[in-house]
Amino acid sequence: MHVRSRAIEAAVCLRYAVLLLALVFLPATAWATPKPHPVCQGIQPPCPRCEEPTCTTDQPHWFCDSSLPGSSCNDGNLCDATETCDAFENCNGAPISCSAISNGTSSCQPSTGACVASSCSPGYQASGDSCVAIQVNPAILVVNPANG
Repeated sequence: MHVRSRAIEAAVCLRYAVLLLALVFLPATAWATPKPHPVCQGIQPPCPRCEEPTCTTDQPHWFCDSSLPGSSCNDGNLCDATETCDAFENCNGAPISCSAISNGTSSCQPSTGACVASSCSPGYQASGDSCVAIQVNPAILVVNPANG
């Protein structure tokens, strides 16, 4: 019994030593500002853009609440840059401008964020991010016998 009580006393002393070290070495702010951690019931819900899962001590159940205007968001459109939430829970970003191309126009593809030729002038065809001249093969030319 005497050995067992010494072991218990040593464990208690060790716990007090750890607590004393924590009091000495942790910053005062760690002790002065307790962080509230409400007990949230249920499963954290998936929230739409510009809303975030929230739980407060007043409402211990998870719910979706509006994000602050200016919070970053992602609408899935890779042709928008620096997207943020507005006051109406919309995710907006500045559109990416595609550079001008010869013999056509280019536009940004939302799924990839790449600028590609979207329309080409007559006699040209889209090839990636540019418009190239359509090559005519003289061997394929058909002569109309009626005009002949």
